[in-house]
This record gives sequence, structure tokens and C-alpha cells, in this order.
Amino acid sequence: MSGNPAAKIGTQVPSRHQTALLTWAVAYPLITSLLLVLEPLVGGLALPLRTLVLTALMVPIMVYWAVPAAVRTWSRRFQARLS
Repeated sequence: MSGNPAAKIGTQVPSRHQTALLTWAVAYPLITSLLLVLEPLVGGLALPLRTLVLTALMVPIMVYWAVPAAVRTWSRRFQARLS
């Protein structure tokens, strides 16, 4: 029995390399956008505090929305190519 829940329902899961690429493809524009938006608000803070604010926003966005959406999109496109 596989420990992968996606395998149980027949969903294609990206490989580790593909997951790394998807994560980077989501993280880079997200970090860039957040830095642009947050700079006027936190630009005067020390670097560790700016990093804290950035990561406090970025990690939940990545974990709960951006990466799952990227994986769903990848899976749909991959499934369409197999059909």
C-alpha cells in the first residue's frame, strides 16, 4: 500500500524535481511581489524584522494556496497529455 494519498485516488503527483521547480516558480514571483508591496511599509525596519514580516505572509500563502494551485494546474496538464 502506498503512503501517498494522491496515488489512492489516481491523481498524478509531480516528481521531487518537478515539485522543486513548481515551488521555485511560485516562490520567486511571490517574494518579488511581497518585497515590492512591503518595502514602503517595512523599509525602515531592521533586516531580521523585514524578513519576519515577509516570511509570515509568504509561508501561509505558499502552503495553503500557491503551491497547491500550481500542483493542481500541473496535474491537469499532465493528465491531459496522457489522454
